[in-house]
Amino acid sequence: MNWLIAAGQTVFQWTWETSIYATLLIALVFFLQKVLARWLTPRLRYTLSLLVLIRLLLPMAPSSVLSFENFAPRTAEFTKLAAFAPTSGGVAVNDTAARRPHATPHPLPAEVARTRLSIPGVLYFVWVSGCLSLLSLAGWRLGKWHRLIQRGRAISDARLLELLELSREAMGVRSRVTLISVAQLNSPAVFGFWKVRLLLPEGLAEQLTDGELRMIFLHEMAHVRRKDGPLNYLLMAVQFLHWFNPAVWLALHRLRADRELVCDAMVMQRVRPEERLSYGKVLLKLMDGFSAGSPVFSGAVPVISGTSEIKKRIVTIKNHRTASIAACAVTALVVLVLGFGAFTHAQAQKPETAPLSADQKFLGGGPSYHGQVTGYWIIKLKQGNRTEQAEAKAALDAMGQKAVPYLVGGLENSNVFTRWRAYAASALGEIGPPARSAIPNLLRMTDATFQPSFTAALMKIRGEPIDGLIRALDDPISDQWGETARTLAEFGTNASAAIPKLCRALSSEKGWAAAYAIGFIHTQPEIAVPALIEALKRDDSMQTINAEWALGEFGAQAASAIPVLRQRLSATQPVVRQGALDGLVKILPSVELKTLVPFLIQNVNDSDPNLRGDSRFRLREIDPEAAKEAGVIK
Repeated sequence: MNWLIAAGQTVFQWTWETSIYATLLIALVFFLQKVLARWLTPRLRYTLSLLVLIRLLLPMAPSSVLSFENFAPRTAEFTKLAAFAPTSGGVAVNDTAARRPHATPHPLPAEVARTRLSIPGVLYFVWVSGCLSLLSLAGWRLGKWHRLIQRGRAISDARLLELLELSREAMGVRSRVTLISVAQLNSPAVFGFWKVRLLLPEGLAEQLTDGELRMIFLHEMAHVRRKDGPLNYLLMAVQFLHWFNPAVWLALHRLRADRELVCDAMVMQRVRPEERLSYGKVLLKLMDGFSAGSPVFSGAVPVISGTSEIKKRIVTIKNHRTASIAACAVTALVVLVLGFGAFTHAQAQKPETAPLSADQKFLGGGPSYHGQVTGYWIIKLKQGNRTEQAEAKAALDAMGQKAVPYLVGGLENSNVFTRWRAYAASALGEIGPPARSAIPNLLRMTDATFQPSFTAALMKIRGEPIDGLIRALDDPISDQWGETARTLAEFGTNASAAIPKLCRALSSEKGWAAAYAIGFIHTQPEIAVPALIEALKRDDSMQTINAEWALGEFGAQAASAIPVLRQRLSATQPVVRQGALDGLVKILPSVELKTLVPFLIQNVNDSDPNLRGDSRFRLREIDPEAAKEAGVIK
């Protein structure tokens, strides 16, 4: 089903662009047909009209400086994937790699998936609905038309059959044609691909002379020779695809009208000059019963298709002439120019890149270390695994004072998301005393959510001890307890001495902050892991979500938590299931990760966007084949 939708969107995009540029060609063709009307014969008019059909069917074309598209506005693509562009340092601002929680009771979403009704999506739905409606209507009319023909009778009159045979030979038609009389038909018509039938309104043969019937037969045999029946189905398909463009409907109507003039001209070449006036009179006779009969199906080719063009046809018949050499030469030149202009695409231009946001500029800049910019390393410092964090610390230490102005600029830029500014503060803290010039800037940062990042950075730069912070944990009812725990988290393994006090606080209302800090410090697993497991067993409250994540930070050292985390994969709350998944992915040995595949497949279409996104991300990493079967990988 996905491939069918993708194919439909591709056809829609092609149809939209083709329709826009074909409209320009339609206007030019109409203008030239009017200007050159005195010199154009029916064949030359039809040749110009045919250019429009060819352009509407053109699947691809070379680029050219002569293309009309160079002078027309670019059409926008309807199928753009919404995503943040990666920065020059290879870091994406959308943070899909992050698996760490916010320093709040709610963990950071693993992968945000938004579903919204877009204008392109609505237009695509409307276009498909229109195509299907017209196709259904055509199918219904075709069935009705077949029933009408089935009720008709085969004509065995030797006189009429002889006239048909002479007309067929005169037009050079080799295929067999069956003559059928149909009641209430409004015009003679030919119909069919392989089994061609010439349909006559009942009683018409008795109203016309042999000469008049011969001219009608000649006209219809001209259609058979030119394969206008199959062409009609192609015109219908094009009209259905471009149903939203009235210019295309008008152009195809004109093409059909010009086609009738060509067939009339072919008849004029096979009758004597004195018979031409009679042919015009025959058309007028057919008009008498035109409105009373049943209309001809669009796939058939009638002698009379409407009253609006009959006057023009009679005038053209009266003034029948062959094309002059000059008129042919001018038409050939016009076709050549229109071909170069309409059958080519605009020259490719360098893609216009969207302006970078303040976040993207910040994360994509700064001094480089081992080919990666500073923004890359501050992301790894906060979001990477232990190995990546060690690499980031080494990179920041090596860049030292070179990175300080860049990081300070991020702190002072109010357009940069506060979280990234907190990351910059953490990076300054890792640089340490060489970043003393940033102290005034850090002192001005007062954002409550990320205050611990700025406080810890100041302490690291100044070289202040953390003993006071650890002692502050003894007062669990303090309003500042959560801020203190989060500040200790910024010191990582250097705050190992705080683990016992943080573990005791897991059962309190400050449990979310304690679990958050334990996850960043991740030392003393013999104490921390059992305490975190107990926190998981108490309930499914938000205070234990960070405990799931914290267990994952201990990796294989938290193997004893695997049974509990597996049980939480069936929890009611999606955020609890997501936290258990993140923890298990980090704890399980790589050979056991595929045991999570059934859970991932079950949740790739979950109603919760965070769990759905995380499940899809993990399934692609763990088992690409299963991801393909689940439709996650196209």
